[in-house]
Amino acid sequence: MKKLFFLAFIITSCTKAVKTGLPVKEEISGILRQTGSSIPDQISFIQPGLYPEGVAFDKLNNRFLVSSITAGKISAVKFDGAYSLLVQDADMPPMLGLKVDEARKQIVVVGGDLFGSSAKMGVYDLQSGTRIQLIDLSPLRPNAIHLADDVCIDPQGNKYITDTKSPIIYKVDPTGHATIFFESDRYAEPADFPFFWSGFNGIDYDKNGFLIVAFYTGGALIKIPVNNPNDFREIDLDVPIASPDGILLSRDGKELVVVDNRYLGEDAEITHYISDDNWISARRVESFPTGQVSPTTATSDGKNVFAIYSYIQDLFFGSDTPQERFIIKKIPFTLKSF
Repeated sequence: MKKLFFLAFIITSCTKAVKTGLPVKEEISGILRQTGSSIPDQISFIQPGLYPEGVAFDKLNNRFLVSSITAGKISAVKFDGAYSLLVQDADMPPMLGLKVDEARKQIVVVGGDLFGSSAKMGVYDLQSGTRIQLIDLSPLRPNAIHLADDVCIDPQGNKYITDTKSPIIYKVDPTGHATIFFESDRYAEPADFPFFWSGFNGIDYDKNGFLIVAFYTGGALIKIPVNNPNDFREIDLDVPIASPDGILLSRDGKELVVVDNRYLGEDAEITHYISDDNWISARRVESFPTGQVSPTTATSDGKNVFAIYSYIQDLFFGSDTPQERFIIKKIPFTLKSF
């Protein structure tokens, strides 16, 4: 019944869907074309039922890290597709967004039960996978539905976490003290909406002292100053976004990659925006259609941008067999400072 509610929402929310003509699942050849950074344009790895919602490049170990929306674990994926388990934490719910904190040699991950209510943040040693912190965020707003979705880190080590079920962004300082950084009923679930609400999603920190947050169902990007969160505003986009999931800012803060998975549909795409006015407005410069592979977020090796093809549409729409093969895909954008 839950799947039917979500499917009904997708049908009513999406208009003028455009089919890309791409295959649902991409076949991978035995020989992968190489980029200048020696990372293949496409990395295929096999782990039945993993459904990796999050991805992060670990340049200190020359590998990718992926989460699992079905389990509390983090795995490493080498460039040849070799897969190994790094973290398995029975105290963490299924994991979604994750980031590598290079300065502290840590992994920061957030998650919750996709069909329940929880919001937790875990911090783990980048080399050993040993747990350093585990923070339960849901008690900050009891008697509400929660799902921690994504996280970003500022230079001081503060973490900002989105809650996709409640209109909340949490802040956790380096000592583990958690507070509600931002909350607005403007982005709350409508009273008559089914359980499968998806609000705040991807998040990133700009060096000029603000956050950019993706509002999934509303198709908006929100700029929130760190020192004055009440002075938030939605970014004026020349080309609208349907359902922004993960986002990734460039090092100079002038470029933004947005994963727009179109409610896990066939017309999913990844888009590239630039801004000349510090994200008061932005214009779209290019896009890359993916087909129905449920791209959820993106990461960078310092030169190129890579997206994870999570195939999580299986979990919402149903599938005869669990997905076995997952893909980390280089997105062929013309980038300046990623």
